[in-house]
Amino acid sequence: MNELLSWLLDTVQSVDPVLRTLLAGGAIILETSILIGLVVPGDTIVIVAATAVSSPLEGVLLGVSVVVGALVGESIGFWIGRWLGPRIRASRLGARIGEANWERSERYLRRRGGPAIFLS
Repeated sequence: MNELLSWLLDTVQSVDPVLRTLLAGGAIILETSILIGLVVPGDTIVIVAATAVSSPLEGVLLGVSVVVGALVGESIGFWIGRWLGPRIRASRLGARIGEANWERSERYLRRRGGPAIFLS
């Protein structure tokens, strides 16, 4: 197990810091926009990338990349939902969910949508 971790850390440290930072930001974009995070959690990629940070500047740039990636990913997810939401509701999947559940979720979002989205 120690050999595996040593190999992983050595491999991560051998990646160019700019590329490592961009990959971490990209992982967060994918996690927050199109649910890739269910398969490969972006948080894990960020933590692994952070193990190779060797200066305060690299740490700050990694943090900025992750925050920007999260904002971009959430925005993409919003627009995907806005575009696909009505189509999903009208589909067979939407019918299986049921109109009552759609209406209940809309009431919840009207009442508590802002804080719920902020906390997510």
